[in-house]
Amino acid sequence: MSEGTIFIWKIENFSYFWHTEGEFSSPWFDTGVAKGKCQIALKNRYDNNKKIACCLCKEDDYNFSIEYDISFLNSRGLAELRDSFFISQSRSNGDYLLIESEELFDLRKHDFLPNDALTIQCYLKTIDGFCLEKSRCFARTQIGVEQSSFVWNIDNLSSLQISQETTVVVESSNDQYSPLTLKLYLTGKSRSDEKLEVEVQRNQGDKKSLCTLKMSVLNNIKESIVIVSDKCLFQETKEVEVWRFPQIIKKNELIGAKNQLLPDDTLSLKCEFSISFGVLSNHIEYDKRGKDYCQNFDSFLMDGDKLPSESLENECNSLKQAMKCLLEEGTFCDVHLRVDEATFPAHKAVLSARSPVFKAMFSRDMMEKTGDMVDIKDIDGDTVRRMLQYLYTDSITSLEWQNTEKLYFAADKYEILCLKRKCASIFVAKMEPSNICQLLIMADMHQDEDLKKAVHDFLYQNDVQILNLDEWKNLEESNPRMTSDALRYVYLKSRQNRI
Repeated sequence: MSEGTIFIWKIENFSYFWHTEGEFSSPWFDTGVAKGKCQIALKNRYDNNKKIACCLCKEDDYNFSIEYDISFLNSRGLAELRDSFFISQSRSNGDYLLIESEELFDLRKHDFLPNDALTIQCYLKTIDGFCLEKSRCFARTQIGVEQSSFVWNIDNLSSLQISQETTVVVESSNDQYSPLTLKLYLTGKSRSDEKLEVEVQRNQGDKKSLCTLKMSVLNNIKESIVIVSDKCLFQETKEVEVWRFPQIIKKNELIGAKNQLLPDDTLSLKCEFSISFGVLSNHIEYDKRGKDYCQNFDSFLMDGDKLPSESLENECNSLKQAMKCLLEEGTFCDVHLRVDEATFPAHKAVLSARSPVFKAMFSRDMMEKTGDMVDIKDIDGDTVRRMLQYLYTDSITSLEWQNTEKLYFAADKYEILCLKRKCASIFVAKMEPSNICQLLIMADMHQDEDLKKAVHDFLYQNDVQILNLDEWKNLEESNPRMTSDALRYVYLKSRQNRI
């Protein structure tokens, strides 16, 4: 896929897409030929709501034929589902790439919706039979979601009577939407049958919105004991709408465990609301032609976070700068990491917050043995410096392959999982047939299942080229278990895609 136009569309908060009607489309992007534009369209109610359908559309007056691929990408930027299509000159859209809704939202949500973001790739190979110049275009769509969380305390629970109501109002920051009213009351024909019921009421005249609510019963130490979740699609109507929430708990169950669940005869319910108001933004984020695209391409695929506003970004940079100064100046440091002859000042609180290994090391018993000097084994000074930089600023500078490998080892040793994942994403972005065996060995050694799956997926897409390499043949001889596991994955995925 070295030449041609690649358009990548990331949709954030995608699980809230289900409430929209009809088709939901990406921004138009330039094909690079005759000023023609295309876009990707999604249908969310295909085949009686059982499937999500995805297709490529072109402008009505764009009379060119297009040969292209469409695929759903995973968090590593690899295709989990892909197919090839063709749009003739006379048609305005191609055939649909289909995926089961249950597979996307439930069974394989981890693969398709990392951080609740769906990423779709469209690869334009030829237009009217002519190959296209290399270009990359990225678009981001954000479905707006407002979240709120609070603890609802219901006093004198044991004396609550049948049909007696207690209410709380949840305000929205969006002026176009009226507040939601939560009502809690008792139902039942006898004391043994009394049940706590909750309903959510929305007043008339509002727009359509999808609301999810997770409600938890808290014990006397604020732990969630009973958790119930549900969602409701509020319609655009002039009528008052009532959402009856599933039953949470019976009253006699609360009374039976009143010391834990009713301290001072007060029931505490943690309420976590998420309300979607539709598409918040839909724009082209990056458009580049030529060779200088790799860094932006990899960053776009690996970044699961939303784009921050300029002010928020400045605040984050200010905090990072302050933490960087704290590290570099050694202000109030209370521990030193020693590597050979070099020592690095640090702060126990920061290291403990970022690494469970350091946290255990700085416990009372361990500190009696180590004092304020910790000897670091098996890691060189430059890698320790980079590790500290990440622990304090949550960022790493540009890394060569060898430095990334050393930092990955350090992150695994000190259980800095976010740094380990970041290093693994760099490996995946630089993955090619010549280093696939090394990465497979590394993933196996460090028990990194995500990296191993990325390697297996890459092998699936490039099996003929990789299996003919001397490095692969040598690995088959030295570690037949590892290679047989990889080939089994390739075989089963091939069978699955043929079904």
